[in-house]
Amino acid sequence: MRIALVAGETSGDQLGAGLITELRSSYPDADYYGIGGPLMQQAGMQLLYNMEDISMIGLEGVFTKLPKILSIRKKILNQFINDKPDIFIGIDVPDFNLGLEKKLTAHSITCIHYVSPTIWAWRGHRVKHIKQAIAHMLVLFPFEKKLYDSHNIPATFVGHPIADEVDLVPDLATCREKHSLSDHSTLVALLPGSRDSEIQRHAQLFLDTARSLSKTNDDIEFVISAVNQKTEQYLSELIRTTFSDLNLKLVTGNVREVISASNLVLAASGTVTLETALMGKPLVMAYKVSKLSEWMVKYFAQVNHYAMPNFLLDEPEIPEFVQQNATVENLAQALQGYLSDSAKCDDIISKFNKIKQQLKVDANIIAAAVVRSYLRPAQ
Repeated sequence: MRIALVAGETSGDQLGAGLITELRSSYPDADYYGIGGPLMQQAGMQLLYNMEDISMIGLEGVFTKLPKILSIRKKILNQFINDKPDIFIGIDVPDFNLGLEKKLTAHSITCIHYVSPTIWAWRGHRVKHIKQAIAHMLVLFPFEKKLYDSHNIPATFVGHPIADEVDLVPDLATCREKHSLSDHSTLVALLPGSRDSEIQRHAQLFLDTARSLSKTNDDIEFVISAVNQKTEQYLSELIRTTFSDLNLKLVTGNVREVISASNLVLAASGTVTLETALMGKPLVMAYKVSKLSEWMVKYFAQVNHYAMPNFLLDEPEIPEFVQQNATVENLAQALQGYLSDSAKCDDIISKFNKIKQQLKVDANIIAAAVVRSYLRPAQ
């Protein structure tokens, strides 16, 4: 049996690894192959290309990466048509996967898409293309299933694997001890992003905000997260040259442990906002993109907020500051609102716990069960 998969982001790599691990319990001898990252490879997948080859944020990489991405998609399409896998699973990256899935479907290859494109937020017209491209959609959030049901597209709510995983993260005291963080101070985590462009846009802003907070709060410390050695080098130099006065610790990797160790989080937009909420930490979100990306979002957007937990709360409550509104003054004021009001912190933590219970339904098991329903029984 051949099971083909394509993921293009770190979050997709995590989803793919969990899915492959669960499928291997039923199909231990199947060939798992396609595009993914280190976690999918560790789970037993043969990488034809690395996910970094097709990863692109917003419109920043269009002119430099698009020709390579299109070339890879053409090559892998031809390979899948020739190999004819028993099933194809596209994990997120809809601009890459939906076009691929539509062509594979035309060649009678069953396609399942894991993680709904944000058609409820922008570019809603894509639902027509989705209906032509896939046999089934695996969605992470309950409101998405209702949307697909209304368009007669088979969909299953699988919950979110992060909700299943966060209870495995060590507690605050353990994480502080592990990373040599103070065991008594108020700790604010700074999570400026994972991509180079995000780091360059957010790191100094977040550190300037930390400096502002340190002037008005005596018992406060900061921890900043670097996702890899390249980011660590960039942040280390920035801290050495400009922010050596801050009571600050740089931790590479282990972003969930950084969140667990903290009392409060300042984060760039992305999956990390959901991770933070599911780990029960008060949160402020900021995000900056290129002017071109900003124009595209404004033109196509159908919503007025960006942090995923705000879509899951009854009313948006996470402070969001985007583009020109992402200033030191605004971020510091929003964070101070939590620091000065313990009842506010308790309230948002309680609401985050409700989100966690809603999404914690064994995502890997449910997703694998849907995939198995389209495959022949294991011999």
